[in-house]
Amino acid sequence: MLHYLIIGSFLSRKIKRYLILMSATCTRATKNVYINVLNCIILYIWICLSNTIYLFNIQYYIWRK
Repeated sequence: MLHYLIIGSFLSRKIKRYLILMSATCTRATKNVYINVLNCIILYIWICLSNTIYLFNIQYYIWRK
């Protein structure tokens, strides 16, 4: 069970880094403000979701013990 948590946290960190890089390149590439705002919103929602899923996995692991 623990290795799932480790893999999950590792993947979420990788995805976060990739999304931050992607949003940075998008802000540089496009001058459209709406696209940039939308990117930031999507990025923020994704980070919140991945954090809650990760925390839920930890709680589940503790509960299963």
